[in-house]
Amino acid sequence: MHIFFWLSAFAGYDAASSEGNAAVCGALLREVGDTFFGDCLSREPAAVQERVREDLLYDIGRGGQDDRTDLEPQYPLTFGKAGG
Repeated sequence: MHIFFWLSAFAGYDAASSEGNAAVCGALLREVGDTFFGDCLSREPAAVQERVREDLLYDIGRGGQDDRTDLEPQYPLTFGKAGG
């Protein structure tokens, strides 16, 4: 997970690759669940955490939007107050 998260922040993807990475990020969160995903994400530096959250927002169609409050109940470890 560490390498996957690192890639979100530092791989320098082009637009198409970035979209694909965001889709994989969202699918991974839904597959492994918030407990595992959020716990792994919490161990990453703040810049990496933020980039992964941006990818997740993009995956659900909210790229560029900052309001995540409605995601906190479903994914409290990934998007909750402790999660950013």
